[in-house]
Amino acid sequence: DCNTTVTAALTEQLSCSDNDTLTVTGSISYNNQNAVLLQKLDGVTITNSGTIQTTTDGNSSAIKAQSSLNLTVTNSGTILAAEDYGIKLIEAEKVTITNEAGGTIKATPASSGSLIAIGGTKMGNCGTCLNESTSSTGIGLTLYNYGTIDAGGRTVYGGSASGHTSKKTKIYNYNGGMIDATSSSAVKFQYAEDFELYNYSGATIQTGTGNFAIDLKGASTITIDNAGTIKPGAAYGIYCDVCSNLTLTNSGDIEATSDTLFLRDMTGTNTITNSGTIKNTSSGRAIQFNGSTGVTFENTGTVESVTQVAVDFVDNVRPTLKNWGTIKTTVNKSKVVDFPQTDSTGTGGTVENYGTIIASTGST
Repeated sequence: DCNTTVTAALTEQLSCSDNDTLTVTGSISYNNQNAVLLQKLDGVTITNSGTIQTTTDGNSSAIKAQSSLNLTVTNSGTILAAEDYGIKLIEAEKVTITNEAGGTIKATPASSGSLIAIGGTKMGNCGTCLNESTSSTGIGLTLYNYGTIDAGGRTVYGGSASGHTSKKTKIYNYNGGMIDATSSSAVKFQYAEDFELYNYSGATIQTGTGNFAIDLKGASTITIDNAGTIKPGAAYGIYCDVCSNLTLTNSGDIEATSDTLFLRDMTGTNTITNSGTIKNTSSGRAIQFNGSTGVTFENTGTVESVTQVAVDFVDNVRPTLKNWGTIKTTVNKSKVVDFPQTDSTGTGGTVENYGTIIASTGST
């Protein structure tokens, strides 16, 4: 039973029932998997200002909420898995997680094999739903983060293949909030549908050594609004290969070693607006729109490449660039904006420039 308040130090598993309310001010430290178990349950509420953890290497899921419905978690303490899944949400629906300032949700970031602080495949898209139903609500994870969310990789996770689609996801990372992956993929929602991410001023999404601060390969109907910092340790600040219907607004800083915005083969209507800074630091492009259609890019900020082309419209179909800011490359005689279409793969393009487009030689 987890319809209780934990004030002491427990070392046993708590197994919940529908509509339980669990409050933890002490600790639950379980030497096995699933310290708090609420698989296939409805209406569970967890408030933690203490510690909920699995304690031995190889033991995952501090909280296992697979196929749950209407779960609410509010954390100002520590939720820690000794390996994967701080909070396991495979096929969970209508989940709300608030990680408050000073709160930590982790999947042992010091372990290179540890994955997923929060998430799971097919959130909001269950095939094995509550009460053995196959009827999904179509609503997945809503995450409010003011604290630290950390893992070795795939820190906030919603899938990595076409069969993993999570639906109707909303992530709000507020001032002081940190979503971090020691290796790669701080946020990974490949093939997601109806995905929203808001990274506010003073908030950070980052990786330590690897690629992909945000990986949305194959996703559709995407809104990203960044006023904070998005910075992988290597390539791809935002990776949106074969996405559709992207709305990206940046007033903050997005930086990567290579291909900072990798927006290849997009379809539908794709609008990118920058009033902040987008830059690469060692190779590739600052922005790559390789093979995409329906692209409009409006810039009043700064786009900078230290290696080659700053904005590359390789084989696009009728892209539009409107610039009131600065687009530049610091490489002598490099192209700054490139439209290398061929008759078979790309056509046309419109540039309206009211600002500065310049290479390091001073040529425009």
